Amino acid sequence: MAYLSEDEFIMSVPHQLQLLVALRYMASGNFQITMGDCGEMSTASVSKYVKLTAMAIARQASHHIHFPEPDEARSLGSQFYDIAGMPGVIGCIDGSHVKIISPGGDNAEVYRCRKGFMSLNVQGICDAHMKFINIVCSWPGSTHDARIFENSRIYTKLEGGQYSGHLLGDSGYGCSDFLMTPVLNPRTQKERNYNAAHVRTRNVIERAFGIWKRRRIPIEDGFEHPEEQIGEHYHEGEGEAHNVAGGRHRRQALIERWF
Repeated sequence: MAYLSEDEFIMSVPHQLQLLVALRYMASGNFQITMGDCGEMSTASVSKYVKLTAMAIARQASHHIHFPEPDEARSLGSQFYDIAGMPGVIGCIDGSHVKIISPGGDNAEVYRCRKGFMSLNVQGICDAHMKFINIVCSWPGSTHDARIFENSRIYTKLEGGQYSGHLLGDSGYGCSDFLMTPVLNPRTQKERNYNAAHVRTRNVIERAFGIWKRRRIPIEDGFEHPEEQIGEHYHEGEGEAHNVAGGRHRRQALIERWF
């Protein structure tokens, strides 16, 4: 009796059925339910269809996840301002850990996050409507949010001075001309008003991640990490103290003018 190879079997299954199987799994997150609904398909087959479908969706990401150009970003300011009166905001940034299966090898521990499990630390930036406009998902879980941002293309763009607005981030990031953080130990009413508006406005990124995590595939043991090389990225610290000092000056000017 002749047996089909894995690739031949996949090719023999109509693409529409492969897509439906993958979507069924993505909706339930359960191989047993999916296989029960789809007849005699094996776990390996379902896994392959899920992978192919996920890769096809990922290839479309650039059409739907797009950081605005400087002229487009201006319209975001009024949308964020309507939330809590925070001026000049073009996006809110945060990091979130996505659990993965240990990739093994000598460097596996770099994926262990501060919460104790293996993860990818995913950076997200969203607009006022909780739509992601930038995602970076190539860093291991032990990497600090600030390091990911400082080595991102968005950081380079904003540092170049093309954008007139700024991002909002939590106190884990460094305050700069293009990223406003809360005031630690506020002493004046203006600073307290600023912090209150900052919290309410930045809440959109936390809600965006919360919605995304509820929608994604619920696998308790974590996602299997793709076998790809993640290069070492090092941030050059020259001028960092200058950036932080300049950012605090701009933040204080914003507080005095608007709050």
